[in-house]
Amino acid sequence: MFKVIRHIAWFIKQEWKSYVLIFSLLLTITVFALVPGWLLGLSIDTIISGGLTFASLAWLAGSLAAFPVVRYGLSYAYNYTTVKKTQQLAHSMRKKYLAHLFEMDSSFPVSMKNTRKAILSRASPPIWTRSSRRRPDCWKGWFSTSASFSSPCR
Repeated sequence: MFKVIRHIAWFIKQEWKSYVLIFSLLLTITVFALVPGWLLGLSIDTIISGGLTFASLAWLAGSLAAFPVVRYGLSYAYNYTTVKKTQQLAHSMRKKYLAHLFEMDSSFPVSMKNTRKAILSRASPPIWTRSSRRRPDCWKGWFSTSASFSSPCR
């Protein structure tokens, strides 16, 4: 993981504000995951001690209803920011890679000697040899409906 971070350190330095925002959102979401349990414990303590009033009940119920909504909003902001920065990183890395390939194109040794046509013709056989290929004679019974499942090519 540290090796990957080292390779994209230039992007992290360039977009450091967004990464600070992502990290703070992640910490806030983690703290918000603990709050409902704390509120439940607080409500139980309030009920046991006999100090439950309508105002405290409304505050506890409202808090228990509001915290998941707030946590969802924070998670949405975290996921949106993370995906946005990931797409920006992929785009900039692709752009750098293509720029490197285009710089390499003029000095690439194969393209200096041969044309594109010559390279493609060496890489693939001619079309007429593909169409004239025939199935070996030992395959004739292979696709028949007979009950024999052994291979005819031995």
